[in-house]
Amino acid sequence: MTLKELILDQNHPAGPIFDPEAFKDEVARQELEGKINAPFVRVRISTLGGKDRATLMLTISLDPREEWANGIFENSRYMRFHLGQNRVLEQFVLSVPNKRPTKFRKTRVKSLDELAIKINQYIKNTEWNNAKELPPVF
Repeated sequence: MTLKELILDQNHPAGPIFDPEAFKDEVARQELEGKINAPFVRVRISTLGGKDRATLMLTISLDPREEWANGIFENSRYMRFHLGQNRVLEQFVLSVPNKRPTKFRKTRVKSLDELAIKINQYIKNTEWNNAKELPPVF
């Protein structure tokens, strides 16, 4: 089996990385949200490609909800990730005003625990983690 076939194979030898049905339960989402060290974490399932191609979507803000300008998530220092059934974790949005962002490299994870570890390391190792310089809101 080629690498391309293995990536696209829904019957991965290690099995699916998460069960979309399990994440309909609030307890499963809260457990993963609790493993990521950030003031605001939201975990959701996207089934736009069908249930067999479900994607885990993570929304993370480095600022508490009370500090968002006008109560709007996009006015905070935030990032968004997705994890497909092919076990690839990718960041597709990063917004850190007035700072040069540190890129998150696309990576493959073996478990949801490893996902939390990689995201926590990324947040911890970024130079803008403790920066509070937000642009004025008009």
